[in-house]
Amino acid sequence: MYLEAQFYAIKPIERFLGRPCTSEEVSDDRLGRALDTCFNHGCTSIFSTISDKAALKFIVSNKFQNLDSTSMQVEGGYLSEDDNPLIIFGHSKDHRPDLKQFMIPLMCSLDGDIPLLAQTIAGNTSDKTHFKETLSSLKTQIQDNSHRSYFVADSAFYTADTLAEISNQMKCITHILEKIKATSEVIGSIDKEDVEELSDGYEGIEIGSIYGKISQRWLLIYSEQAYWREEKTLERQVTKEL
Repeated sequence: MYLEAQFYAIKPIERFLGRPCTSEEVSDDRLGRALDTCFNHGCTSIFSTISDKAALKFIVSNKFQNLDSTSMQVEGGYLSEDDNPLIIFGHSKDHRPDLKQFMIPLMCSLDGDIPLLAQTIAGNTSDKTHFKETLSSLKTQIQDNSHRSYFVADSAFYTADTLAEISNQMKCITHILEKIKATSEVIGSIDKEDVEELSDGYEGIEIGSIYGKISQRWLLIYSEQAYWREEKTLERQVTKEL
């Protein structure tokens, strides 16, 4: 941290802080003390408190909440004596397995893309594990609400253990991988005559299913464009292999 006064000289500090403030009042020492205070209190707790109050003030709907995570790569060694270090090698979503990383999971409202929950977690944390822990921590809070919440996440969300954490007030919308045995069985049992045309190039069918002891509604989609795209990809791979 350095040159803070120069950096904030062209920034609307008064608008940000809500009171008159000159750039000379901003320094790396004050910023350092402020960051230390935030860290000691808990950054996740501060963020959640601010986002909750902002959502109430601006009447942000949190009926649909999108949950995902990303990896942040860093240079250097980052040696640590902790048993569970924050910065560590893990699955790199940016295809840089040579760099250590930490993870940032984020939950946003569908209404306005407002961030509702942000954390910093260890770089080797699995999305499957984190999604389960997040739902478990939110279960009590959501059960107290009178409205139903829907969580939107990628296929890492869809595990039997994670579904077990969902309460009656929590619903999920996600993509189910074909490698799951139940999915393959459903696809193989579909009669072409039962599939309905949804729009140009798209067909689909709604199916009831039970997975992880949870009743679900599946929507199986056939895309003509995706089919031809996958066929061309397969042909290129076969040609390359030959």
